[in-house]
Amino acid sequence: MRASDKNTKEELLRSLKYIFSFEEYSFLSEEEISSLTKDDSSLFRARKHIEYDEPNNRVLAAIYSTNDSQAIVSVLSFDLYQPPESNDLDFGNYFCRVFNEDLNTSPNAKSHHELWQTLRQTQFRRAIAKYSAFSTTPMTNWLQVVESTTSLRYEGKPFTYCLFMTKQEQWIKGAMEDYFVDFSTPIKFEQGMMSEKWIRAAVDGDRVGLVGLGHSGDLVGIFNIPPLNNSEKWPVAPHISMVPLQQFLINGTCLFVASEQGDIYFLLPNGAIFQKTQGRWHYLNYNHILNVLSGFVSQELAVAILRLALDLSYERYGALIVIPDSQDNVGNIVPDHTQKQKANRPLRESIARLNILAWPHRQIIMASAKSDGALILSNNGSVLDVACMIGEPGISELNSCGIQHLKRFSGARSTAAWNASIQGVSIKVSEDGPITIYRHGNLVAQVG
Repeated sequence: MRASDKNTKEELLRSLKYIFSFEEYSFLSEEEISSLTKDDSSLFRARKHIEYDEPNNRVLAAIYSTNDSQAIVSVLSFDLYQPPESNDLDFGNYFCRVFNEDLNTSPNAKSHHELWQTLRQTQFRRAIAKYSAFSTTPMTNWLQVVESTTSLRYEGKPFTYCLFMTKQEQWIKGAMEDYFVDFSTPIKFEQGMMSEKWIRAAVDGDRVGLVGLGHSGDLVGIFNIPPLNNSEKWPVAPHISMVPLQQFLINGTCLFVASEQGDIYFLLPNGAIFQKTQGRWHYLNYNHILNVLSGFVSQELAVAILRLALDLSYERYGALIVIPDSQDNVGNIVPDHTQKQKANRPLRESIARLNILAWPHRQIIMASAKSDGALILSNNGSVLDVACMIGEPGISELNSCGIQHLKRFSGARSTAAWNASIQGVSIKVSEDGPITIYRHGNLVAQVG
C-alpha cells in the first residue's frame, strides 16, 4: 500500500521542507509510534496530521493508514531552527490533510501511480485553497489561472500585477475610496487574466491593481496603488511596494502579486505568505527572521535589516549583511578595512556612516548592498563598510565559538557568511530568494 511505502514518506519529507525550515529529521520506529499512542498524544486523539512537541522542539507529521482511518503507519519527526507559530502549524496541518486524503484516493502504489503523480502536482495549491477563507474549488481555479499568467507578456514585458480578491466588494471599495474605479461590466476571471490584453497594459505591479469578487470570481474594478508613506513602520511584506497594500488586507480578502521575476506571491490577512518560484510553492514566515534578529539588535533595527533583506530577495539580488559583535572586530572580518588602497574605495568611504534607520539613506544603502561583497552595519544601524570582501577567522576566533576548523560551502557567499558570523551575525540573501542567518558559526534561521 502507498501509505506504508518508503517513497511516500520521502515525498512527505520533501514537501514539508517547503513549509518548515529544518535539517535534522527521522522517521519514528513502530515502538516510538506505539508509545506516543499510549501517551494519548493530541496528535492521535484529535486525528491531527501535524503536532508540535514543545519539550523536544520538534514537529511530528503523521501518515494514516488507508485501511483504518485511525491507524498511523508512519510519523516524520523533524527539529526546527525556531519554534513554530500558529500559522506554520495550521498550514502544515492543512497540507498533511490533503496529502493523506490523496493517499486514500490512490492507495495502490502500482496501479494508481499516474493518478498519484497528478495529485502530487496540485497538493500545495489545494492546501492553500483550503487554508484560505474562500471556497476551495474557486480558489484552486484562481491559483491555477494566476500561475498561468506568468507566461504572458505585453510588448515584451512580463505581466506584473497586484490583484485583490474580496468576498464583499464594499470591503475593498469602501477602504480604497477614491483610489478605486468600477468596471462598467464585470469580467470573468480567467478571461480577464488570460485573454484581455488591455488589462496587461492597464495594470502595473507598482501603480495600478485589480479587484475581483470572491463569490463569482469576476474582476470588478481597478485601483490606484497608494504611495508609500516614509513614516510607516515597514511591516513585514515580501517587498516594500506591497506595504501600502497591507492596510486593505482584512478578513475575507486576499492578495495576489506577480513580480517581474516571474514569481507569484499570495498574501492572507492572518499574515500567512506563499510564494511560487521556480515551479514550486513555498510557505514563508518572515517573523522567524525578525524574531531572531530582534534577539541581537533593537526591534527597530531588526525591522530595517529585514526590510532590506526582503527587498533584495524579491528583486533577486544576492547580498551579505553583517553585524559584528563589536565595531573593533571589523578589521578582523574585513582584512582591507583600514587600507588606503582598498578595493571600491570611493564607494566604501562615501557610504560609511550612512544609517539604515534614516529613510533618505535607505535606497542608497540598498543599491550599495547589491555590489559584490558585504554590507557591514553597527548595532545602531550605521554603515561601517560596504562592497568589501570577508576574510577567514583565525584560530582564536574559531575557538571562542567552540569551533576547531573552518567550514567550506559550495557557494562563495555562504562561506563568507559563515566566516563573518564567527564574530557576529550574518544575513545571507541568495540570488534565488532564500534568506539565511548565521551567528557564531551556527545556522539559526532560514526562510525560503
